[in-house]
Amino acid sequence: MTEAFLSQDEVDALLDGVEGSDDARATADEVGNGAGEAVHAFDLGRREQVVRAHMPVLELAHERFARHLASALSGFVGRKPVVSASPARIRQYAETMREIAAPAHFNLMLLEPLRGNALLVCESQLVSGVVDALFGGVGRPHPQAEEREFSTAELHIGRRIVDVACEAWRKAWAGTYPLVLEHVRSESHPRFIGIAAAGDLVVSAKFDIEIGGASGALHLCIPHAVLEPIRQTLYSTQPGDTRTPDRRWTARLSRQLEAAEVEVVAELGHARATVADLVALKAGDFIELDLDQTLQATIDGVPVLSCRYGISNGRYAIKVQSFLTVHPDHPNGAPHGER
Repeated sequence: MTEAFLSQDEVDALLDGVEGSDDARATADEVGNGAGEAVHAFDLGRREQVVRAHMPVLELAHERFARHLASALSGFVGRKPVVSASPARIRQYAETMREIAAPAHFNLMLLEPLRGNALLVCESQLVSGVVDALFGGVGRPHPQAEEREFSTAELHIGRRIVDVACEAWRKAWAGTYPLVLEHVRSESHPRFIGIAAAGDLVVSAKFDIEIGGASGALHLCIPHAVLEPIRQTLYSTQPGDTRTPDRRWTARLSRQLEAAEVEVVAELGHARATVADLVALKAGDFIELDLDQTLQATIDGVPVLSCRYGISNGRYAIKVQSFLTVHPDHPNGAPHGER
């Protein structure tokens, strides 16, 4: 008779475990739904959950943009405005557009040198307030009906505000990355301008502006994919001036270059001969060289010294007259003093 592998007690314990699995799962759900320990669903397919929202360099550039924009608008309107930058947000394009009330001054922008477009929006309150201030008012915004179209003056002033913003943007990024906004066209409704699909991620920023009695906002929206080539720069924790050279590194490299060994070659003279002349040569014949008063010493084919030839301590030698450096007008080298 074959012996049983499991005793009756072991079989009963396994059955109890299977029957009690539902109770254990219910207990776990109760614990997870307790106060302060709610369980949230996490969808790995949603890209916004894996994108870091904090971009130190971008936020610093937006702060500089707000300062430059306030200064530029002060010269344009004749009154000192107050410009404040809100933190940049990464969210879906449709969600960003829902927060911008139409009509507004929508502008399609190129973001050079990156490949892609950006959206710059001037709220109607901002445009009408600037128009009122320019024509001698106190900056009161014009009452806006939902479907009222912009007047010719408002369209012109809105375009001027965009030009001022583009110059302020260039100055804000000058020390970090040469990002430039270029105007493509203007529209009065977002349905005529689409820089991304409704579900695509964008980086949006809002700049609140107060001029006299008017207050409005400037919205900037950039697709997240457009900023991908400079992602490392945006997420850097040390957003210093990337164009400032490291003097310590330069000094160390200079010392190492000074210790490098190079081979100096000087051609004392040259002569032209035919094959027949070479065949006719016999022992004791001379080949007369064409010698110049000065010659050039080269390193790896690059002229570096202007010299005279002679003899020193019984050996052929060259005497340095001047150093040669590369010059745009003298590709083969120019005297150091003529730079």
